[in-house]
Amino acid sequence: MISSQWLLRPTVSGNISGTVQGTTGAAVPNATVIITDLDRGTVYHAQSNTDGNFSRTHLLAGHYQVKVENPGFRGFTANATVQVDDRELGIC
Repeated sequence: MISSQWLLRPTVSGNISGTVQGTTGAAVPNATVIITDLDRGTVYHAQSNTDGNFSRTHLLAGHYQVKVENPGFRGFTANATVQVDDRELGIC
């Protein structure tokens, strides 16, 4: 017998993503992205792909510092707030 039921559950994670570009607007591949959870002190790492895109998923809601480094480029630091949806609809 197979049964399914709908379950509403809070979503507890979010994402930080972006594109690393130089001053000319060209993508910067292989840049190091350091994402620090300012509320908990946890540090995450990401790397930009050939198009300059990066993403870090499954981050808890909170305040983060995003720092981008790459040899030959000026560094970049910004603050971000991760917020999550109130509800997620799933099947179990």
